[in-house]
Amino acid sequence: MPYDYDTFGTLIAETGTTPNAYLYCGEQFDADLGLYYNRARYLNIDSGRFWTRDPFEGITSEPASLHKFLYASADPGNRIDPSGYSDVNLNSQMFAVRIEGQLNKMSGPNTIRVGQKVYKRIGCGLVL
Repeated sequence: MPYDYDTFGTLIAETGTTPNAYLYCGEQFDADLGLYYNRARYLNIDSGRFWTRDPFEGITSEPASLHKFLYASADPGNRIDPSGYSDVNLNSQMFAVRIEGQLNKMSGPNTIRVGQKVYKRIGCGLVL
């Protein structure tokens, strides 16, 4: 069943009538709460914010990481946050996927190494 979303995950259009709980970015939608469950925290797509605080302290050189409730560093057109803990730049992810086959030999079956960064496969994306 095809779905169309805006950048933050608001459902714009759908085709078909089959019930499906896994919608935006393949994450589970809780119809009772009206929130997506991103494995660690619930995401409110209306506000583009997580419902609970991120326990990660953040990185001072990356101001968006210091905000405890932001989804995808407030840039869901270029980033995803499948774990609810750490977002990933889609451009980096696409680069990593393209070279995945070669890098798997060096970093193991569930991780991808790009330079100094190691990405772990989780859900619909990769996380640091």
